[in-house]
Amino acid sequence: MTFISNIAAIRKRARKHIEEGAVTPSYSADRETVLKLLNEALATEIVCVLRYRRHYFMAQGLLAEAIKQEFLTHAQEEQGHADQIAERIAIESYREMIEYMTGRDPTTRRMLESILAVEEEHAEELSSMLGNLGHLLEPKRAPVLVDDEQPRAGSIAEALK
Repeated sequence: MTFISNIAAIRKRARKHIEEGAVTPSYSADRETVLKLLNEALATEIVCVLRYRRHYFMAQGLLAEAIKQEFLTHAQEEQGHADQIAERIAIESYREMIEYMTGRDPTTRRMLESILAVEEEHAEELSSMLGNLGHLLEPKRAPVLVDDEQPRAGSIAEALK
């Protein structure tokens, strides 16, 4: 066997591996299940992109600009997730996917854990934003005084002056 024939064999093996993609002989996940999971995850991310963009365009009011920017940032992050998944192709609930991937496909599991962390961060940020917005919009009320009690310095009544 000459060096030239070795190159031909190397090229043949390389082409075979390219056709198989990133799946190696030690890959233990069921490829069909992984593809189904990635496809569902991709669909979820696309819906999230559309939802955040709709909120971005619909935001109105006193604090709209700050809130719009937050929605736009979230939409861009969701689009990034969709791009990652589209390159890998998957599906379903992130926690269920991560559980399935554990011990089977560490690369996909780490990607999903990263996306899940950002998703949880989004939920916390939105909850906090809505809570803060509620406090800002809540009507100010005068304190309830008992009998002839007078408001004291530093009281709510003083703060509302």
